[in-house]
Amino acid sequence: MTPRPLLLLAPTVILVLLGPVLLVAMIAGTRPTATAGCTTDDTNPDTAIEAIAGVDLTTEQVQVATQAVAAVRGYPATRDTPRAAVVVLAAGYQESRLRNLAHGDRDSLGYLQQRPSQGWGSAEQVRDVTHATTSFLTRLVAVPGWQTMRVTDAAAAVQRPADEYRDAYEQWGPLATALTARLWGAAPSLTTRLTTRLTNPLTRPSGAPGPRVYAAPPPPGADGGASSLTIAHANIKASLSPAAFRADLQTTVAGGADLVSLNEMTPRGDREITPPGYAAFRAPPTVPASQTRSTAVLWRTDRWSLVAGGRELLVPDGPQRWDAGRSATWATLQDPHGRQVSMVSVHHMINPAVHGPNPLRQRLYTAGMSTLAAVVTRLAARGPVFVAGDFNSQWSAHDPWGPRSVLADIGMQTSMDLLGREPTHRGGGTIDYVFYPVATATPTAQSTRILNSDHRLMTATFTWHAAPTTTASPACVPPTSAPVPADCAAAGGAAEAGLTPDALRVMRCVLTVFGPHTVGGLGDRPNPSDHETGRAVDIMIDRWDTAAGNEAGWAIARWVRSRASELGVTYVIFDAHIWSPDRDAEGWRTYSHPTGVSSPTLDHLDHVHVSVHGHAATTLT
Repeated sequence: MTPRPLLLLAPTVILVLLGPVLLVAMIAGTRPTATAGCTTDDTNPDTAIEAIAGVDLTTEQVQVATQAVAAVRGYPATRDTPRAAVVVLAAGYQESRLRNLAHGDRDSLGYLQQRPSQGWGSAEQVRDVTHATTSFLTRLVAVPGWQTMRVTDAAAAVQRPADEYRDAYEQWGPLATALTARLWGAAPSLTTRLTTRLTNPLTRPSGAPGPRVYAAPPPPGADGGASSLTIAHANIKASLSPAAFRADLQTTVAGGADLVSLNEMTPRGDREITPPGYAAFRAPPTVPASQTRSTAVLWRTDRWSLVAGGRELLVPDGPQRWDAGRSATWATLQDPHGRQVSMVSVHHMINPAVHGPNPLRQRLYTAGMSTLAAVVTRLAARGPVFVAGDFNSQWSAHDPWGPRSVLADIGMQTSMDLLGREPTHRGGGTIDYVFYPVATATPTAQSTRILNSDHRLMTATFTWHAAPTTTASPACVPPTSAPVPADCAAAGGAAEAGLTPDALRVMRCVLTVFGPHTVGGLGDRPNPSDHETGRAVDIMIDRWDTAAGNEAGWAIARWVRSRASELGVTYVIFDAHIWSPDRDAEGWRTYSHPTGVSSPTLDHLDHVHVSVHGHAATTLT
């Protein structure tokens, strides 16, 4: 489909997408007055703060660059290679002007405009600067000689733009170099500073409209003290008969393990891999599907509930077909006290040492381990992270790219390091491990058991500590009863162009009452939309994936609903719920996008949508 122009506008910034090129223009704007009771920062985050290498950069752009450089430093394969930061920043500036975009050509998202449909991750993940950067680096370090290439050639090898744009990255080399020089020493690595937020689960009481319910804080007395945790890992051979598979799975969970890592699950259905008393997480398959469905995580439903889950591609391609698609599946779980742990299930490619000095295998295995280390570091924001799997790397191997070497750099070791090595393969070798965070867990027992599979079941029990999770501070938001201002001054800049009087009033008054937000107005959409006729406004919600951001979005949605007649509103959508005046008695109803596709944007988790009549409001501005 030919890309159409799209406006994403903050009070002082125009973002225009024309095909694959993003143009940024600074415009003058009026800063809305803060609502009484809410303090305001006089620094507009979208105002150009300084010129670097002749380019004016906003606070947002510098923040994205800082997170990207931190991710480069936190990626083991590039931690001492500033050149990698130069390449990724040049790519990011060309693709998005270093803005974490929620829109793009087709399904492109984020500051690198990565496409979920092309295996870069979910919509949420590609808008996570750390995840996007790590995915970029995984592919970059697999490019032979990338360190000595021109910036544009290295970036294009990863981004794969159309031929006419392959040289476009080079022009941003000086800016990327200057940013790297400024940020490399200042930006801490991922091992010392976590720069991402994980998405909370979307759970609601049955039939209860309104904002999502976030994880409750721990009850009084739940101080995050020591607890026991048992982890089981089983690589159950894909070629086993259904009966042999069921027997091995039953043996795996017979001891009542809290968390379970499973490998070689590709030919098995989700129901088949989920025994009674357990739930399972395994992401949908992507190309190449043969390995992306290999890993899965199980948890006891009487002790744990799912907070978030995902899959990270470790090896996108390889010298043998069964190398491609090697992945790590992760799940973050929460106990009744609000404490969280994460379980990562890994099935890595064969260690290069098995095939002798093979540079390609070394690059691929190293890149996969670097990705895994970045995933673990990111998940550690929520609590202890445990990693289990078939690493295809012998205990005796001490290669710098191996799992024990790489994960030791982020404070992890295997239960065998403390309790002694045990064979995990029928042939007598040890290639399956359970890694734990040394700072917050201690192994107290481990065992292996023969299965029908060629791998043995491995079980390890730990004593672990975790601080209780806490909810975010509530946002400072006006009450629903706040009146519509008598004079809603122009505040949307170029986003106001083409709007009907009602839509214009909604945009101006929301910005006046609630302060600066990125807003969208007139524009084409893939499906019929009021945006095409200037009868709709989108208000983007900052930090929508936190409790504070969610409540801020609901404050806007409820306020618009309470003033619907005055503003000429026909319906409001937010947080997968819709309200309309003609069905007011039903309140907020469950909403799903007409396409049947679900994402933070299509479900309206990250923005409030307001549609209007056009000319029906009682007062026009």
